Parts: sequence; structure tokens; C-alpha cells
Amino acid sequence: MGRRSSGVALLLLVAFGGAARAADLTASLTVTGDFTVGGTVTYTAVVSNSEGTQADNPGDELTDTLPPGVHLVSATATSGVAIANVASNLVVWDGTIPAQASVTITITAVVDGTAGQTVANQARVSVDTDGNGTNDTDRLSDDPDTATPNDATVFVIVLPTVCGDGVVGLGEVCDGGPLGDPCCAADCKTAEEDGSACANASVCDGDERCEAGHCQTGTPLACGPCEQCDATLGCVAGPACDEPEAVEAVETVEPVETVEPVETVEPVETVETVEPSPDASEAEAETETVSRGSGGCSAGLTSTAPLAALALIACWRRRRAAP
Repeated sequence: MGRRSSGVALLLLVAFGGAARAADLTASLTVTGDFTVGGTVTYTAVVSNSEGTQADNPGDELTDTLPPGVHLVSATATSGVAIANVASNLVVWDGTIPAQASVTITITAVVDGTAGQTVANQARVSVDTDGNGTNDTDRLSDDPDTATPNDATVFVIVLPTVCGDGVVGLGEVCDGGPLGDPCCAADCKTAEEDGSACANASVCDGDERCEAGHCQTGTPLACGPCEQCDATLGCVAGPACDEPEAVEAVETVEPVETVEPVETVEPVETVETVEPSPDASEAEAETETVSRGSGGCSAGLTSTAPLAALALIACWRRRRAAP
């Protein structure tokens, strides 16, 4: 009986392709949702089996500890049992995955980090590679949206999206700011085609066109040297045209005093020598004292200049007549 059973089992193994194949598990992990502070994100892990059945062996077939920046809320699965340990931010899954089948585990979390923070998450699957009922190999999940194999799933926390704040946030196509923009819809969801004509209520900006959801100015309106551009009227006279040009003060110069021309003096005529009269000696005696000494004449004048001159002349003559 025993030999017959063994033979039947052998025949069955041969008929169905030999010994049972071991499992071969891989896992992908993606993230979607609102990446702003306080937003809700959803991680989706898909565990696929490309070989023999993966039994529900002792231990967990998937483990995912969520990183700082997100806080665990819940976890569900399409088969097996998903357990969310909120206190420790940990998700585990146990179950069987038939050959050529898969299971999807959905994890919900809330963003509680800070703007600019990078959040990287990577799950781990455990597989029985030899079919002996014990999971012996761990493999990391892969982000299918990148070319890098077996890499973490990453997002960056951003500021909350506010339509009308002038910043293109998550889910916005454009943002016209608090005053709006003719090239951007009021809900920030659609934008006018690039190159479309637009106007921002100012004729001073010239020919304006839409670009990336914003009305871009053209060549500014050229106004005259003393004109200014009015947003509605265009070029108008500016304040500079109404004010006289400032003239620098000229320093006062004192008038030059008029100088009277100098009167031409006629040359003095030569005066002929007048011979003294006989009475001159008496006049000389009365007006001067003549002394001879060292061959010269000197006079002590006590009268008017003409009399002194006559005295000198007389002295010279006496000198010439003296032996």
C-alpha cells in the first residue's frame, strides 16, 4: 500500500511538472495626495508573485514603517490582513499570495512635517525562496515612477495652496495674485494660451501677451521728454512742462570806477638866462650867505626860491672869474 501510494505521488509530480516552485515576490510603492502641511497622502503598495505560491508563513510578508513628516492614519488590503499601528507609525501585512497573483495594501497618512522637508518611504517584503515554509529573504520596495531600481518613494512637503496668493501651488496651473491676471482663470486651474493678446489696464505697457499664465508687458509707450504716461490716457504733459527752467543766479559784479584821462602836459620852454641887475648883489647880500670852500658853492637860503637861484648863479660866476 505504501509503495503504491509513493508511486502514485511520483506519477503525479511528473505529470504536473515536478516539485512545487518557490515564490518570487517584488513590491512597488507610490504616493499621491496633498503634500502640504496638514494634507492627506495615500501610499499604495503592490506585492506581486511571479513564481510559486507564497504561503502565509510565520512573521509578516510586508512591513512599512512610515518616515518622519507623515503620521499614520489607517491601512487596508485586498486580501490577507493589514494592521496599522498608529502609535509607532508601523504597517504590517500577513497573507498568502498565489503564483502569478498580487495583493494591494493601501496606507493613509497625514502630512505633519514642515514646508521644504523631504519625506522618503520604503517598504520591505519577506519571501520564502525555497518553499520550505519559512520566509528567508527580504526585498525593498521600488518607486515605479523613477528609473532607479529599488529606490525609495519620495515627496517634498510644500506650503498650502492658496489661489490668489501669486504663487503657483500644488494643483494650480497659474496664479494671478490678489488682483488677478487676464491670462489666468479665477480658480487658478486654467491659463490662456501663450501668445494670446492681453491687457492689464495700462496702455503704458504697449503690446501685451500671455506667457505661462501671466500677462507680460510689451514695448513701453514712448513719451516726450517732458511728458509722462497715464495708464488710461497714455502720454500726457508732465509737471516738468509747466515749470520754468531754473536759471542759476549770476554773481553781481561791482562797476569799475571811471578813470579820468590824464591831461597832456606841454613841454616846458627853455628859459633864457637873465643877467642880474646891478642891484642883484645887494639883494643877494640880504638873502644869503655865500661861502667858498673846497671849490663849491653852498647857500643858506632865507628867502624865496627865485632869490636863491640868483644867489647860486652869482656864486658860479664868481668862481669862474676867480684867479
